[in-house]
Amino acid sequence: MVVKVTATPEGCRPEPGRVPAGAIEVVATNLDAPTISEVEVRTSNLSEVMGEKENLIEGMTAQFSADLAPGRYIVNCPGAAVSHWSLVAVPATATSGR
Repeated sequence: MVVKVTATPEGCRPEPGRVPAGAIEVVATNLDAPTISEVEVRTSNLSEVMGEKENLIEGMTAQFSADLAPGRYIVNCPGAAVSHWSLVAVPATATSGR
């Protein structure tokens, strides 16, 4: 599953924000946010980094992978007006039939 994250000065909302649990590929783009240099996927309490891309300079696109168990996660982009965005991993059967 591919999750697109576009970092702007306002934030970095993941699209989609709900994914099947398991392996995801995050495509992170720093569109026009000179104050943002990284995008991370963290556990909901922010204690563990599940995947990240550092040194994501303005105008750059990069990818990273993460393996998510069912649950809630935070997409973090320090330096944005809203730096924490929700990402939910649901059991694979919960997304079947769509």
